[in-house]
Amino acid sequence: MTRILFWQLDDFSVSDVHGAAGAAPGFGVGAASEAARARVGLIRNLIASAEPDIIVLSGFSTDRGLSAAPGELMTGRGLDGLRLLLSLLRSMSGDAWAMTPPIRSSASDGVAMLFRRAGRFFAGPHGWSGGRNGLSTDVATAVPAAYPPDFAAFLPAGRKVPPAAPLNGGLPEAHLALRATGYTLGGGRAAFPDAFFAGSLAVRAPVLGAFAENAGGKYHRMVYIAVLRAPEGAAHAGLFNRRLAELDALEPALSGDDAIALLGSFGENIYAGGSIAPSLKPLRDRGFSDGFAHAPPGSAPDTEGFYATTLRPVDEAGYYSEPREAPLVFPAYGYARTEGPDWSVDMAFTRPAEAAKSFTVLNPVVGTPYRVPDASPAWPPQGVFTGTIPVPGQVATLQPLVVERPLTSGGVDWTAWFRSETQYAKVRAVSAHLPVAVDV
Repeated sequence: MTRILFWQLDDFSVSDVHGAAGAAPGFGVGAASEAARARVGLIRNLIASAEPDIIVLSGFSTDRGLSAAPGELMTGRGLDGLRLLLSLLRSMSGDAWAMTPPIRSSASDGVAMLFRRAGRFFAGPHGWSGGRNGLSTDVATAVPAAYPPDFAAFLPAGRKVPPAAPLNGGLPEAHLALRATGYTLGGGRAAFPDAFFAGSLAVRAPVLGAFAENAGGKYHRMVYIAVLRAPEGAAHAGLFNRRLAELDALEPALSGDDAIALLGSFGENIYAGGSIAPSLKPLRDRGFSDGFAHAPPGSAPDTEGFYATTLRPVDEAGYYSEPREAPLVFPAYGYARTEGPDWSVDMAFTRPAEAAKSFTVLNPVVGTPYRVPDASPAWPPQGVFTGTIPVPGQVATLQPLVVERPLTSGGVDWTAWFRSETQYAKVRAVSAHLPVAVDV
């Protein structure tokens, strides 16, 4: 079993984990550093409790502007933030972590995959053409070459993909690359991105990664990961998702215990009216299953909060709910988005389908799995999605709370306290999206 954590970040940069350089207007160096420490603590605790084997990240602050292209090395403040994050992981676990050299999915974004290196080898699927100005390239068209030293340091030195692996077996791990180019649709039709929007929008390319895993010191299986971020707006997202389902790259030759996970933010609600969004149904038709399939929204009334994956801005967030039956306040309260066309957009689709049952929205505000031990009647109702992967809440201990207005006691403004940098704001500063995880 391999646990994969996906987090769609918001313009992530070194400032998020370092501090002073990222001070918001009106913040001093000390305040910014305190905020950064809170965010680092959030990330550290989430990873330590969820115990992922692979961490997939997207949504970075990059540079080089519109001249940059998918498949190039990522540069800028987002890369600097990744360097610090990798150092944090290595400090937590004795150098057990490595990272794929991050590549661009568009001129303004990129993708990185961090992974536990014991028994796991980065297998591409593409190779690196060489040097700092190289490109992620099909290994059938060019012999993979070395990264510049600072990028090569992300990967273990001297290792090769197990020779028995069906993809890039025997090639040096540090010469391989994530894939963001060269896609075709069914039947070899137009390559990305023209197949989506005729090049008229800055659409992020899907990014593919592959890992060969050993068991008992011998090659065991392949794990394939596809990462995407659909454009905003239901019409654009729907078109993107329908085209995505036609990608030939989503059909690797799986055998034995091989698995593939499609992770991302799909730009529109995964379910609409209790049924999967029409634009995502073609993925089902290709044998993928989603993490809500076994407990879809609509199976019980007023349970939208259990399916929420996006968060309200700090200045709109509340720790309480308007008067209703007490259990209904959990887990969304007033901080999670539960209405509109795009409040439940982050998902994992898997093959084999059974793996999707482990899917969990990792909620560091109230914790997961979602349980209310003392609620009466029992809440959540039977059949509602709750998740399986444990993550403790890192904000206040929020129990079902329904009040007509924000509470004040002892001269404390509890709304301001909840929104502070050491509470809700540390979560929302990293991303407007909650991380998700799945076991494959």
